[in-house]
Amino acid sequence: MSYLSIFLKHIIINILLILSIQILFSYISYTGISIINLEIINTQPIEEALKKAAWEFWVLTMPL
Repeated sequence: MSYLSIFLKHIIINILLILSIQILFSYISYTGISIINLEIINTQPIEEALKKAAWEFWVLTMPL
């Protein structure tokens, strides 16, 4: 029975994680920011593009 409860707990945690990621990405697309911007990646390494996107997202969500 304990294995079943651990399994169900992991399923619930995974579902909540997926939902939170979907909400995050829908918020990002709603605000017009795309994490993988093809123009940024074409001119800069992917790591720099992700840093820039993370910085923009942090600046937008800072007032919240």
